[in-house]
Amino acid sequence: MNGVRSALGLVGAAFVLAGCSGVIGDLGSDADGAARSGSDGVPAVSTVESLFTCETASPQPSEARLVRLNGAQYARAVDVLGRGRSTDRNRDRSETTVASPFQSPNTADRFTTKASSYFVGEAEVEPVLQSASSVAESVAQGLLQGSSCAATGLDASCARELISETGALLFSRELDSAQLDTFVALAMDDRILDLGDEAAVATAIEALLSSPSFLFRSELGEPVGDGTYRLTPYEIASALSYTLTDGPPDQQLWDAARDGSLADPDVIRSEVTRLLMDLDQSTVIERFVREFFRYDDVSAVAKEIMDFPFHNPDALAEDTAEFVREALRRSEGGDLLDTLLLADWGFVQSASAQSNDYAGPTSPSPELVWFSSEKRVGIMTQPSWLVAFSQLDHNDVIRRGKFIRESLLCGVIPSIDISAVPPLDLSEDKTMRESLSEHVSNESCQGCHKLMDPLGYGFAGFDHLGREREMEAGRPVDATGEITGTADQDGTYDGVAELMERLSASDTVRQCFVAHVYEYFRGQSRLEADGCALNEAHDALSNAEGDIAQAIAAFFSSDEFLVRVPAETI
Repeated sequence: MNGVRSALGLVGAAFVLAGCSGVIGDLGSDADGAARSGSDGVPAVSTVESLFTCETASPQPSEARLVRLNGAQYARAVDVLGRGRSTDRNRDRSETTVASPFQSPNTADRFTTKASSYFVGEAEVEPVLQSASSVAESVAQGLLQGSSCAATGLDASCARELISETGALLFSRELDSAQLDTFVALAMDDRILDLGDEAAVATAIEALLSSPSFLFRSELGEPVGDGTYRLTPYEIASALSYTLTDGPPDQQLWDAARDGSLADPDVIRSEVTRLLMDLDQSTVIERFVREFFRYDDVSAVAKEIMDFPFHNPDALAEDTAEFVREALRRSEGGDLLDTLLLADWGFVQSASAQSNDYAGPTSPSPELVWFSSEKRVGIMTQPSWLVAFSQLDHNDVIRRGKFIRESLLCGVIPSIDISAVPPLDLSEDKTMRESLSEHVSNESCQGCHKLMDPLGYGFAGFDHLGREREMEAGRPVDATGEITGTADQDGTYDGVAELMERLSASDTVRQCFVAHVYEYFRGQSRLEADGCALNEAHDALSNAEGDIAQAIAAFFSSDEFLVRVPAETI
């Protein structure tokens, strides 16, 4: 099938290399948003009634863009290619051994879904072609046998039918006549050369898998007569499916796109709810929670294993992953954030029992337990999170407080010259609060530390390995602190349980959570123009008693998502 590489010029390989990389870098770029946003892409706020400004009577169109498939989406699409379009919300998935050409996420991003970070550059072209060739060879025989060509042998008519169906699955839309002619011609040229039916089909499949129409899903829209564009039903179906299930549209979503009913916002909301019906089976929601709380960073924090042989970061991360799945199951139709922040239960295994101060019976795999301690409250008191936000041999009050300020309160910590910050005095006879006192009193440091430290002090009842403690530096633990930056929960608190209760009850935290949900599922940092959609999503979350699926449905049914400005550069 080497001939297909030269033929790919007909179907856009050059466009992948020379065109898409530049377009993707421009469309969906966060350059403007970053100037107005904090490190997490969410604008800084103070104590205000709402984080989102909605002052316009008409929706502000989003930028048209192309979104490259990630590694999981590529593999899932190829898996569906071999099995046929799903009829069960893409839940009937099997394990795939496909080696995707897109593996490494951009670690500089808060979320791996940030669309502007991914394109097909010169280094990716060869892996794309190699993967396409390998996949085409592996699926060609099955596709041929499952088509009308099996009985008659490959001719132009059955090749057209096979390629039309396969192309529609991969492109998430019907192929236009010119495209279909091109791919059929590739197959029939090989057939005429007497390379065999299977090789001919593989040539066409390889070309489909190398096409920009497969590697990128479009959010360009079609003109609607007022100078703006509106996403087509096929573009909506592709966005919903790849975002929420990591794969092509299932049969019901495809049918709604094909008959045009998916243009109706009510139908969009219904489809989002359907696709997210079983939250505990949603790998995408689970991935969002993992990337939001960053608990799997536990493996990146080195500990002196000789001193702490019980410390098992893999087991701690596994426990929390099970906790997240159970939280998703318990919160279906209810308040996910509340469950994540306040649950008095968790998962423990024999390899993590000591880290959890758990003395009950355990097994080699994570098992659900209820904690008797009032300190074990939610995901942020699990050893995985506490260790992920610690240092080699001590707690990290600053990073813990910074996480709450930025991720739960949507505040911004100003950038400073780290070389101007005096080092901490971490002597054994000083508590962390005492060690930080110089930073709090230092004029060049206090502005940042007053935003972070009072929020991080609440975790003082745990050591840097996530175990509970009552004493620090020979003195009783002081876990008091102060919450600032909310419209409804500012004030002092005593202990991590009260801190979590107050944060969970804060509408500022709810709004901030919605902003991060938006950033993850839209694949872009929010801009001021998105305020109306964010308000609608927050209202949907509130009216649905915290059901995250309703907030996501509000995003995808809003005009801010559906209406686009013209893509003049494409």
